[in-house]
Amino acid sequence: MSENNPNPQPTQPSSRQEARKKRVQEVLKFLKILGFPVSGGGVAGTIILLKNGQYELAAITIFVSILALVIAIGGKFISRVINRILDSIETELENLEEPLANWIVKLLKTFSIKLWWQLNPSFQRKYYDSLIDSFRELKIEGFRIGLPALDLENVFVSLRVKTGTPDNIHGVIIPSQIDEGDRQIWDFLSNIKQFLAYRRLAVIAVSGSGKTTLLKHLTLTYAKEKHQEYQAPKFIPILLYLRNIRHQIATENPPKLPQLIREHIQNLPADPPLILPPNWLEDQLKLGKCLVMLDGLDEVADSIEREKVSQWVNQQMTVYRTTVFILTSRPHGYLSNPVERVGTVLEVLPFNSQQVRDFIISLYRQNEIMRTGRKSPAVLSDAEKLANDLITRIEDNPAIAAMAKNPLLLTMIANAK
Repeated sequence: MSENNPNPQPTQPSSRQEARKKRVQEVLKFLKILGFPVSGGGVAGTIILLKNGQYELAAITIFVSILALVIAIGGKFISRVINRILDSIETELENLEEPLANWIVKLLKTFSIKLWWQLNPSFQRKYYDSLIDSFRELKIEGFRIGLPALDLENVFVSLRVKTGTPDNIHGVIIPSQIDEGDRQIWDFLSNIKQFLAYRRLAVIAVSGSGKTTLLKHLTLTYAKEKHQEYQAPKFIPILLYLRNIRHQIATENPPKLPQLIREHIQNLPADPPLILPPNWLEDQLKLGKCLVMLDGLDEVADSIEREKVSQWVNQQMTVYRTTVFILTSRPHGYLSNPVERVGTVLEVLPFNSQQVRDFIISLYRQNEIMRTGRKSPAVLSDAEKLANDLITRIEDNPAIAAMAKNPLLLTMIANAK
């Protein structure tokens, strides 16, 4: 004889029912995250959605209602149908899992790198301070004796450039013809979004035309974050001298651009040395955030090495196609080993009479300020008198005037007095 249980326990749902409810709840939660109405409304809500032309939402509402009905009545046939639907949904979600995860990781990586650069002003400021410390003074390569320590920013005169091809660029230090152009390098940098060819520039000029000084000026301007004065986009400036890295590039397995940049930055004058996060450079280059300046293709004297360097530069421009590159060279160096990926060749034009005047006046002003330690009206007046005297003597001598069109020769003339 069985005993009656006065307090019967409620029937426990089967594990299959629990699994089904859990899956339904997960789908409902997913739909809610996406912003679909998953509660309330019933038939009335569906009718309202249909009247408003929101057919997809109405279909989802009906589907959700069926799910709720299945949970309530546990119909076997409908349950099997719903489970098949859920299986299909689950399969599709699994197929999306990996690409969705990769997309999220990539998004977070890009965001974290950008956030690191913005929220880590110590690195950015130290890097820029190191560049300013390195390039603040006017230094003429191969000509140091007798030059005063002058601020590059205050004596720099913007170079005039024009588009052209290397074969029609004058190969002598004092050109016989003068092309009166007035475009500057900033005119090209400010339009790189409209003209992709401007993202890979080759600046070609004869000796002493100021190619290296131009790149130093660009580096200093970006380090001081004054690029907006030229309506140019923001870039991280990187200046590499090809003569210093030619031996590494000319090897059988040359290093890639990020490695050379990393070594360059770590060797900059800074205390403590600058430390870069892993893959930071690679990502900045791929995102087109850098202005990479490669100075002096012609200064790679060995023809075999220069050919390898040219090929390496071309390869880096191909790999980092969104990065902005500026390559400088004298005509013969570029003609012998042109870089195919260069989009625009610029010729640096000789100084015109106004540039000669501006340079001499700026030079004398800075010289007097540095000599006296003052920037008073009297000091500036004396500097202007000395500058005008030299300008007159240059203009009165045609041979000297021709030489003065070359920035290097003009610097020597101004310091010879």
